[in-house]
Amino acid sequence: MTTLGLWYFIKMGKFGDKGQGADGVLISPEGVQWQAVTGPKGKGEIPDGIWRIGGIRTTGLGYHFRDGAGNYWICGIYNEAIRITRGRWNFAIHPDGSTPRGGIWQGPDGTHGCIGLTEYDTRGVKRALSRSRGSVLIIKHKGVSDDALHRMAAYG
Repeated sequence: MTTLGLWYFIKMGKFGDKGQGADGVLISPEGVQWQAVTGPKGKGEIPDGIWRIGGIRTTGLGYHFRDGAGNYWICGIYNEAIRITRGRWNFAIHPDGSTPRGGIWQGPDGTHGCIGLTEYDTRGVKRALSRSRGSVLIIKHKGVSDDALHRMAAYG
């Protein structure tokens, strides 16, 4: 069953050597919150904007998509304007896995722009996202109003 609703990823603060990453909170339509990061690797944090939630994939994934409880998954998110104007694509929501040392999960280590969940066990958010394909995801910095985001999106 698909439940369409409005999701948010609110960027709260910067991190990384050059401030290219942001920590934040992913919020479901029901108000459930999960801690997450975006960046600082690659081109940094995910751009603000109005996105769509895609489907979930659970096969053919490496340790970068694993949480501490051993769950592997990735959920695609899409924004055509950002793909065209900024040349960035292949964004997703997934557990922020780390390079295992001695087969042991080391905790989150950042993403290449995706929204990386930093929770030890991400089954709850995976379940919620699996029911939300096609829903809107608003990504913005703390303090930016939805109206301001809509105006920015209208002018590219």
